[in-house]
Amino acid sequence: ADKPVGPLATHSVSAFVYSIFSVIYFRLSCTNSGIKSVWFFLFSVSFFLLIVLLKSFSAIALSIILLAMYFFYLLSRGKFFSIGFILLLVSGVLFNMDTSFFYEVVDKILSSDGNGLRGRFVSGNRLEGTYEYILAHPLMAIGLTASPEIAFGDNFIADYVIRTGALGYLVVLAGVFSYFTNCFKSTAVILFCVGFVLLSDLGYPFLTNYRSVFLVPVFVAMWRSPKAELESCVDV
Repeated sequence: ADKPVGPLATHSVSAFVYSIFSVIYFRLSCTNSGIKSVWFFLFSVSFFLLIVLLKSFSAIALSIILLAMYFFYLLSRGKFFSIGFILLLVSGVLFNMDTSFFYEVVDKILSSDGNGLRGRFVSGNRLEGTYEYILAHPLMAIGLTASPEIAFGDNFIADYVIRTGALGYLVVLAGVFSYFTNCFKSTAVILFCVGFVLLSDLGYPFLTNYRSVFLVPVFVAMWRSPKAELESCVDV
């Protein structure tokens, strides 16, 4: 109840959706100037803060990845004012936060049997029956059938592989790559988008959630909207 998941139902899906919005608004900030650039930058920071407030394994991982990306880009472009603003924001959050409570929360998230990698891959987790079935029947996917011993969701194995088989999952990835190849010209952007999908598959598969999958064309349109291109990209 205390996590800002919004209409996306789960914190994993919310973390990835907020991440995309944060990245896109960051891009819009870099490709605009004046007050528009400032507003877009604030939007990017706002979505980043929503990710932090989700307090999940996905949120922690994505927060670290986004911070690294933003600092690398801003530092390489000499955007010291933006770097200073982010450092000031982080300092303010840490100053007004009980750090011992923060460490307890992080430790609880990372060591929880029902969350993160431990809750998905360690022996005794709720997906254990799913993994046992796949190992026993590697070529026999169950399609749309169900079994009380098999749980679904939480990663690509318990979503794509159990229903379509390993080959089916490769077909899905081929479709993802084809879609982004038709949307963008830049190899870097295509690899970023495909890598983002692969990363989400370790948690809650992004493309199997109907609340998020319809946002993909919106993300593509927003990414392609800037008239000025990032210096690091030759084409969209």
